[in-house]
Amino acid sequence: MEEAPKPAPEYIKYKTVTGYFKQDDRTTDDRMFDYTVSNFGLLDITYETDAEFDPERKKTQWQRFENKVERLNQESNSKTQYKVLYMGRHGEGYHNVAEAFYGTHDWDCYWSLQDGNGTATWADALLTTEGIAQAKKANAFWHLEISTQKIPTPESYYTSPLMRCLATADITFSGLKLPEDRPFTPTIKELIREAIGAHTCDRRSTKTEIQKAYPNWPFEHGFAENDLLWDANLRETNEAMDIRLREALDDIFSNDEKTFISISSHSGAIGSILRVLGHRDFSLGTGQVIPVLVKAEKLPNYTSSGLTYRSLTNPIKIINGSDPQIIWDNGKYYLTTTSWGDIRITTASTLEGLKKATPTIVWSDTTASRCCDVWSPEMYKIDGTWYIYYTAGPNGGNNYAKQKIWVLKGGTGSPVSSSYAFLSQIQPPVSSYDSGSGMIDPSVFRMANGKNYFLFSGWPPGGGGQSIYISELLTPSTISNATLISQPFLSWELHGASVNAGPSGISHAGLDFITYSASLCTTQYPSLGLLSLKKGNDPLLPESWTKSQDPIFKSANGVYGPAGNGFFRSPDGTQDWIVFHVNRKVDGGCDGNRQTFVQKVDWGTEGEPKLGDPAAPGTSMVAPSGEK
Repeated sequence: MEEAPKPAPEYIKYKTVTGYFKQDDRTTDDRMFDYTVSNFGLLDITYETDAEFDPERKKTQWQRFENKVERLNQESNSKTQYKVLYMGRHGEGYHNVAEAFYGTHDWDCYWSLQDGNGTATWADALLTTEGIAQAKKANAFWHLEISTQKIPTPESYYTSPLMRCLATADITFSGLKLPEDRPFTPTIKELIREAIGAHTCDRRSTKTEIQKAYPNWPFEHGFAENDLLWDANLRETNEAMDIRLREALDDIFSNDEKTFISISSHSGAIGSILRVLGHRDFSLGTGQVIPVLVKAEKLPNYTSSGLTYRSLTNPIKIINGSDPQIIWDNGKYYLTTTSWGDIRITTASTLEGLKKATPTIVWSDTTASRCCDVWSPEMYKIDGTWYIYYTAGPNGGNNYAKQKIWVLKGGTGSPVSSSYAFLSQIQPPVSSYDSGSGMIDPSVFRMANGKNYFLFSGWPPGGGGQSIYISELLTPSTISNATLISQPFLSWELHGASVNAGPSGISHAGLDFITYSASLCTTQYPSLGLLSLKKGNDPLLPESWTKSQDPIFKSANGVYGPAGNGFFRSPDGTQDWIVFHVNRKVDGGCDGNRQTFVQKVDWGTEGEPKLGDPAAPGTSMVAPSGEK
């Protein structure tokens, strides 16, 4: 029976080595990047190895870089290796033209599921005339770089099995004056293809058809005759793609001793590789190429058996998982959720470890005005001291009008070891918001401008449903006038009741965003909306914010009502993650049966958060980068 490729037998830790290429610098705009005018992005800098290798500075930048990489490998231990990956996206295909013509929405919903439109065919799409020209441009640039810059040519070549990549690789590298020991003989590799499923452009041809077109190119061992991975009804998630591309990299790094390696692939697959490598987000246009310097360390104490190494599955918390917040501090994760009668913190060094850790009760209160209905606790370190903001009210059975926001002050050690004391109620000047209407769901948002802001959900005096407010956090216990920045009026915000709740902020590339939960939790329809701050505008002005017209995160894959979220960074600071609660039953619920889930955040071409769909419970995901 034919089998798909298997993962490599040991865990490898990947890291992008920055400081050598423009593309790993966050200030480089990928939309303006052109590898043909920037020497593939290689920075014109001096290396400490130049003094010995090129004392008279007669070598090219690429020759000196090649020597630097060689020295890195010479000075590394047997478990560490450095490789340079030349990653090229295929030239324009007929599917790219079709998506541009029909628009992404119509493409995703209908046209991508068809083989073509009667005029053009995009099943296992071929290159267009423009795509062929882009590949020829790459060929000409390689010719130039080889002759003038002495660029180290690839020692090994790998290509996706999809026709557009095969053709791009063929046109790009054929006819080059390559060293005899570095011939262009690409290996056709299954796992470096584009996102699998649904879209016919990503369904590959048979092995026989590929072999007929490229008879002298070898297939990797075990390459199946038919496409065993593509499914007409399922589309691969980003998390699943990251696991697949990690397997492909593991195979290459475990079995290929060469240093300079070419990978011809796709936008989504290259984006996934970059995520696995801890590289910044960097989108490639059709026909574009970037090199990346990679450090790979083999960790012998981990195995890939069952994908148990540094992987995780949802849920993270099965009971009382509502309104979660996670932070990473000093080598540990700290998780808070709504426990209804007190405040508890769970801590562990890995997300998987949170499942088995015992929560520590850090606060309970018998004061009548704040004894009960304890919701949405969130912890923040402000000027070195821990504070916990939370919602609570009297014993009255979820009376929203009596729910208020309070703050506790802790110490400077870990959030769990701190001894907390009640500090005060949080309320804006009454002229801007009357807390007698109820205030819930506190969150502190440090924006790109360096200031702390306070977010909450409340009820405008003139009606209009539960809404989102923002104030500046003046001190840990005082806030400025509250500004109303979002009210529920879109159809997906009105299921069960008119609700905008649970605001949470995240910044990326100098841009600020606020997610919020829409619709009532007793239904299956809670989802996340997005508010975007116009760059450079005052966040305390309502007109500075733009609301998404559609939810950015909603029910899917047996997960209902993803909402009540927060954001956190990976241990090494290279990734953003979202933590959120879900219902596992279709009819919803606002009780302790909601579960805590986590998922990696991707970023769009305009710098906006891309959450995709919530992964199905039990889906294996690669753990946050830097977990030990």
